[in-house]
Amino acid sequence: MYKLKLKVIAVLLGVLITLLTGYASTLQLIGATNFGYPLTWLTQRVIAPIYNPWFINYFNFAVDILIWSVLAWILFDVMQRHASRASAPRPAVKKGHVKRRRR
Repeated sequence: MYKLKLKVIAVLLGVLITLLTGYASTLQLIGATNFGYPLTWLTQRVIAPIYNPWFINYFNFAVDILIWSVLAWILFDVMQRHASRASAPRPAVKKGHVKRRRR
C-alpha cells in the first residue's frame, strides 16, 4: 500500500512539474515561442495565428509527465532507502567480554 501511495504522489508531482515548466520559455523560433522542459509541449504562434495562437503537443506533454514522474519516483525510492538505513538499529557491543592477551 505504501509503494502505491508513493507512485501516485510521484505521478502527481510529475504532472505538477510538467505544468510548471509550461511557464518557462525554452526556445524562441521565428514566429513561435516554445514552452516546456525537457520536451517542448506548448507553442505560442506569434506570426499569423489563424484561429488559436496556442498549440499543445499532447505526445510531448505525456512524455514530459512520464519523465518527471520517473525522476520523482527514483528520488522517493532513494530517500526511503537512505532513511531505512539511517534508522536501522546498530548491534550493541558487549563490554567486559573482551579477551585480553597475556604477556
